[in-house]
Amino acid sequence: MDNTIRDIVDMQISFPGHNIPKYGPSRYDPILPTRSMRIDKIAIKDNFLKSDDNIKWEVFADNAEPRRGEIPFKDIKIIEK
Repeated sequence: MDNTIRDIVDMQISFPGHNIPKYGPSRYDPILPTRSMRIDKIAIKDNFLKSDDNIKWEVFADNAEPRRGEIPFKDIKIIEK
């Protein structure tokens, strides 16, 4: 996942009613400890529920200890739309 963002620093007028944004340099949008972020879609294999494996994750943020965790595939709530 990419957590970089760029601010609009100016607008260039190309013709009346149509502006083109000019962006500043990219910077990281921090993901801080005890905060969460929802990931809407993850590509997985059809037979993943039969696996005894876990999904392991690790998150790093500036000036913070890494946060780690894991969850067994069988404990993941499946939501179908």
